[in-house]
Amino acid sequence: NIKEITVKVGATKPFDVMHVSDTHLTRSDDRDDERKAWLAARRTRYMGYGEHYLDEAIHHANAHGMYMMHTGDMIDFVSEANLDLTAKQMLAADWFASAGNHEYSKYVGEAREDEAYKADSREAVQGAFPNDLTFASRVINGVDFIALDDVYYNFTERQHELMEEEMKKGLPVVMLCHVPFYGPKLYDFVMTATNNKCAYVTGAPD
Repeated sequence: NIKEITVKVGATKPFDVMHVSDTHLTRSDDRDDERKAWLAARRTRYMGYGEHYLDEAIHHANAHGMYMMHTGDMIDFVSEANLDLTAKQMLAADWFASAGNHEYSKYVGEAREDEAYKADSREAVQGAFPNDLTFASRVINGVDFIALDDVYYNFTERQHELMEEEMKKGLPVVMLCHVPFYGPKLYDFVMTATNNKCAYVTGAPD
């Protein structure tokens, strides 16, 4: 079920990108504890097709010479099996990726997720991906794709500095972020959909 979108941003020549998000791989094996085995079984009931769809996307992209880009939540929770599968799939295509909050979630909702929580698994998670998940740039045919981590609805000062340097290149930019940026129409749409629970956007005014 591929939705085709043509975006004219000033590329030096046309190219195709397969965009995938929220795959939520749910594997676990005997290297993980019993709690993760239970979590894998429970979460697979809701997201078990993610692995299948990911395989199909990779197959289609490779068959049509497409770059592959993922905007977070490749895995549903941190497990040895999920990270192994991610590393394997990253070798199966020409990938560029940004992180989602689930990339660093050890048991899904069991603790306050902040930078200290993220630090516990950052190194292991980073090892499964081909580019820096905090901030990375890749230029394709004159278009600067920038992947950056805003999974907790904010950017760091260092990310701002790196972005300013990228903008000096003078290239059209496509940003890969798990959490979308604030915009009045998007804000109104999401707040209505969640009964005013949360906007789920980065940079919403106080």
